[in-house]
Amino acid sequence: MRRKTICEWASRLRDSDRPSRLHEMISRLGHCVGSIRLLATRFALLLSILALSGEAAMARDASQDDTISAPQFTGAPSLETTPVDIRMSGNRWRIPRNFLEIAMLYKTYTDPENYTNTASLTIVTTFPELTGATPATIRCYKPLGACPNTIILDSLGPGSRNEPSARNGPAIRDAAQAAQAGPYGLVKVATRISLVPKDVYVFRGDSDESSVVIGCPQEDGDKIDLCRVYIDVHGTPFLYRYKKYLLPHWREIHDGIMHLFHSFYVGEIQ
Repeated sequence: MRRKTICEWASRLRDSDRPSRLHEMISRLGHCVGSIRLLATRFALLLSILALSGEAAMARDASQDDTISAPQFTGAPSLETTPVDIRMSGNRWRIPRNFLEIAMLYKTYTDPENYTNTASLTIVTTFPELTGATPATIRCYKPLGACPNTIILDSLGPGSRNEPSARNGPAIRDAAQAAQAGPYGLVKVATRISLVPKDVYVFRGDSDESSVVIGCPQEDGDKIDLCRVYIDVHGTPFLYRYKKYLLPHWREIHDGIMHLFHSFYVGEIQ
């Protein structure tokens, strides 16, 4: 009896349309899988296009990058005099290696996804020679500022807060109100130029650009707290620093530093 029932069930299944329905479902599933594969292919193509667009955008940004021809280094003085070619702030510079203490690149982000490489330089010389490191002066670089007559020059990154005109303007305007200059041809003003109180001295030139603002520690402290001068060289902002005891020589130092920078300058990047 049980055997007959199983046979009858098998016969009804064979004669029914279930196999055709199953075939139809499999066929539809095949079409669905094909559609999914097509959609995945199109999505992958879209991602590739977006990736290529992103790479193209980065390539355009790269044209604005600063570059350094030598391997990057920090805290590495040298007696080597071979010039290092540098593209920075839209200008080309050639600086002998024995002037350079630091030559690094860091990322400056214009938005969360785009950036440019920005050069960071520290140039070191000594007064009154104003030359690069020599066997006699290399000790002044190890550690930096070990000699009292060391002059340290730093490049400043992009940004309005680093513009010398913005930093120097208030002191220059205050100096214009003074009756006459004091010692060393400088006007001492009460302008606040930093969070730390400074003695601020101004040389009044024929224009703001030819004026010089020097901010010095009120006490001649350690080698870190130095007199500071912000300058603009062909549109590139720099800062140079020296010990306060050298203040009487400020004009010779300033003229020598400006001459030094102009000797490093090659020209504007076309």
